[in-house]
Amino acid sequence: MAPDAGGVRRLVVQCLEKGFWTVLDQGCATIGNFVVMIFLARHVPQASFGSFTVIMTLFMVCHLIFASLVVEPMMVHASRDYRGRLIVYFRHLLVSHIGLSLALMAGFGGVGLGTVLWSGATAPAEALAEALFGFALYTPAALLLFMARRACTVVMIPHLAAGGSILYLVFLMAGIALLTAGWGISIFGALLVSALAALAASVVLIRALRPHALRSERAESWDGPAHLPMPEMLRMHANMGLWLAGGQLCVWVMNDFGSLVLAAHAGLPAAGQLRATSILVLPILHSLSALRSIMLPVLVRRGDGAGFAAIFRLALVGLWALTGLYGLFLLAVAGPVIDLLYNGRYTTDGVWLWAVAAIPVAVSSFDLMMVGLVARRRASACFYVSLAGAVTLLPSVGLLVPSLAINGVFLAQILSFGTAALFAALWLSRLTVPGEPARIAMPARSLRDGYRADSARLGSSEW
Repeated sequence: MAPDAGGVRRLVVQCLEKGFWTVLDQGCATIGNFVVMIFLARHVPQASFGSFTVIMTLFMVCHLIFASLVVEPMMVHASRDYRGRLIVYFRHLLVSHIGLSLALMAGFGGVGLGTVLWSGATAPAEALAEALFGFALYTPAALLLFMARRACTVVMIPHLAAGGSILYLVFLMAGIALLTAGWGISIFGALLVSALAALAASVVLIRALRPHALRSERAESWDGPAHLPMPEMLRMHANMGLWLAGGQLCVWVMNDFGSLVLAAHAGLPAAGQLRATSILVLPILHSLSALRSIMLPVLVRRGDGAGFAAIFRLALVGLWALTGLYGLFLLAVAGPVIDLLYNGRYTTDGVWLWAVAAIPVAVSSFDLMMVGLVARRRASACFYVSLAGAVTLLPSVGLLVPSLAINGVFLAQILSFGTAALFAALWLSRLTVPGEPARIAMPARSLRDGYRADSARLGSSEW
């Protein structure tokens, strides 16, 4: 039992170390977004902030599609298929991002210009156009920083990603200070500062990543072709990414469609209230996203081995404990926190805080199930599972929002993510890994025994 116990200790230490840096990375990025939202909520009119939140949903669509077509396939293929050709692989991704950035800038900018020309110089049209022009600059830079941070996670150096996020936060705070000092507070100005901060941090991070990628590349044997054709890479990304993109669009419906329905039913100020209240769960949701980024490459490397189910079950129990504790904490401090953040402009009066606290539990269950499916290369299953969640949300929003307003959005989200997580769990339970039982759900004692049986090998250097 001594080797097994030593393997468990090594594995736990590695998980804590890499998890700490990954959560710090995501935490700094979250704080940056948090600062921008609080800054705008406190200083711009409520209608303008509502316009910002509406365009933010379009940004989230772009973010989800980018994650599906670029980042998620990168974390799978770079962790296994191209571990010996990382430099060429990352270079192809950068070239692809340049083309995507030009398309995004043209799209957001064109819609903003069309809004002004079509609607005239009205206040709502000008507010929407200002947000669109700002996101035309911010979106490409934010996606580049996101890809660079995840590339660090693939190479298993999350501390470098954390450094990039800290640098982004420092640049962002300096820019916000300049705006406050007299450059003028506006949605466009805040997004321009955010874009410049993200671009500067991305350049520094990419330059620092190169020597680490070279060392990782030299440590791997490569029996593929000397040249990695870009069309082949794009094809592999498309084969997985199109399914994931469809699934992520469904996830966007689950996340953000309720805010659009609420805005149409109760007006832009109500949408601003929803976004302001949702900030309460952003820290835990971004932390879950960080843990997801470290779990995916680990599970990819275990996908054909005997440790997949043990790691998966342990992660699921840990996420339930983490989100449950955060929910209890949220119930205790939500009201004072909202009052402090928004200086009385937004409150929790009439908001069902228990529903807000339950959202991370449902989202974490769904998210980890999706990680398991992606690691097992079941991209089509991710789409069908997400589709089930979106189909659940649409009628739920239609029934609940007219009568419950913001609380109806929260209940519909819990119902949709819970339904999708259940479908994903059923799908995963039908998959088998050599040396593992068919079902992932097992009693705690079986979990412990199966985990210890493979702990010595999992605690080795195969991170």
